[in-house]
Amino acid sequence: MPQATRLLSCADSLCAVCNLQADLLADGAESVDWRHLSENNCELFVVADAVNRCAFGLKLDPDNANYRRIKKGEQTRMCDFAVGGVAAAVARLIAIELKEGAGYADQIEQLVQGLRVLHRYFPDQGFSPRPEAVFVVGREADKLAFSLRDQLESLRFGEVHVRLRILSSGDVLEL
Repeated sequence: MPQATRLLSCADSLCAVCNLQADLLADGAESVDWRHLSENNCELFVVADAVNRCAFGLKLDPDNANYRRIKKGEQTRMCDFAVGGVAAAVARLIAIELKEGAGYADQIEQLVQGLRVLHRYFPDQGFSPRPEAVFVVGREADKLAFSLRDQLESLRFGEVHVRLRILSSGDVLEL
């Protein structure tokens, strides 16, 4: 397990990352420890260096989250988590899906929806967003990468292309 990292929070009312986090929490996301994400025996460790600040971790898939509602009584699929932080004037925003076993190509829709929500809630306040999508699987990461080879660049954050990264359970992700 990586060593714990302590990051600063800015408490600035104009911080796009702090506002993104606050708005998503208000609409039903749940705060989680960004350093260790776990879902059904699949885990991801996140580390950050000292230049990062305003780090956050959110569980994006609670059933009652307002941003999941498509129409009355229906909700969209959603990725498990989002983590982010700020380094200089760049806001790292990462949508994350964790699967205990093998992952399947049709499950990237959950990451598509996570990126959609992050884009919708990200205020344009002087930070440049650097979005990412990470699919973490308990087994057969190579097989998933092969099955998704034509879709690795197909995700979007607004008009920006986002590359999909596939990791194995227990891997470390740098924020």
